[in-house]
Amino acid sequence: MALKDIVGAGPSTKGYQAAQLVIDLSTTARRKIDRLQEFVDDNGVTDVSTDWEAASPGATQEAVDLLANTVLVANHNLPTIGPDGGTGFAITATTITRNDGGDWIEDKFKTGSFVMIANAEDVANDGVHQVTGVTATVLTLGNSALTPNTADTTVTFGQGARVAPVDQSHVPV
Repeated sequence: MALKDIVGAGPSTKGYQAAQLVIDLSTTARRKIDRLQEFVDDNGVTDVSTDWEAASPGATQEAVDLLANTVLVANHNLPTIGPDGGTGFAITATTITRNDGGDWIEDKFKTGSFVMIANAEDVANDGVHQVTGVTATVLTLGNSALTPNTADTTVTFGQGARVAPVDQSHVPV
């Protein structure tokens, strides 16, 4: 699931993302924190869990903002795609088109995932970008300003995800 970037300036927001947890504030002796109830992904799409109402009908709820300093990790279960020494990949400012007969969807790329670009003919295109749209042949990237290239024959693509690392040094084994 994607987390919403916090917009702001300064070190207090740099690298942080937000989500919401829901706390049960009913009169029971023990208050509990439910799993993620609602989040807004980077495309502005809101996803709301309906399990809360069924599990706790009539319960008083309060949404609590949650900050997580996330890092990008590679998904090592997916193969790297490219290079295509024949026709290459067509790159525009915000899209990457496959000309190799492959399928982005079959290769498990999806909206909200991250694509890691490496070995591009224009090294300015190397980096990590969030996928905002996927078809069989075209990846659309958000907040990108790639240098166009009609047939990049050296570029490779990998997939990654953002995770919040957790310090478990204080957890007993």
